[in-house]
Amino acid sequence: GIGNHAVTNEEEYRKTCRTACRKDSTWTNAGTGSNLTESGTVECDASLMDGKTMGFGAVGAIRRVKNPSQVAHHILRDEIKGPKTLGLVPPVFLVGEGAECWARDYGIPGVTEQSLITEKSLASYHRYKERLNSTKPSELHQPKKQKLDDMDVLEDSSLDTVGVVCVDTAGCVSAGSSSGGLLLKKPGRVGQAAVYGAGCYARNTTHSSVKRCGELLIKTLLAKECA
Repeated sequence: GIGNHAVTNEEEYRKTCRTACRKDSTWTNAGTGSNLTESGTVECDASLMDGKTMGFGAVGAIRRVKNPSQVAHHILRDEIKGPKTLGLVPPVFLVGEGAECWARDYGIPGVTEQSLITEKSLASYHRYKERLNSTKPSELHQPKKQKLDDMDVLEDSSLDTVGVVCVDTAGCVSAGSSSGGLLLKKPGRVGQAAVYGAGCYARNTTHSSVKRCGELLIKTLLAKECA
């Protein structure tokens, strides 16, 4: 899949792939163990697209849900079914509290905020929050020379995204993307993992799932362009 894959962590990533089929892993920046926002909360983005029907389902900045992709999957299934009573069109993209309430209505259990925060994610948050707070306001928007330092490491590690492309025996394709977003992102920020054509795209002839800086991927709709 896409993302940062250090050779030294290969076995852990293999374990994560196996674990994902059975339960939850805290190894990736998605769901439990996600990057924390500037306020110290967990807000996740996720989307799924079906290549046969071109159906799409997504959630953005959703809180207190362990598996955002599960919510996106239910939204996708609802969208594929078509209009409801009185011709009401089912949503393809829900955010924030609305997404959380929708998940509850569809029987997806909620969790506490604290249960989504791991020791690793909290340590990273405190480390870089301190760096941010120690920066003078006049320096926040000053361009800096490219160099390998702690902030460059922050940039690489905080852009990690889980991406998946699947093909069944009939040749039908689906693609998905899930992410906790940038470390120290503003609350309410939605990244490419939830945006149609930006994080993933699928049709039965081609498909893609991409990652990097969400703002740039959203502006270019890179996943759709690649497909």
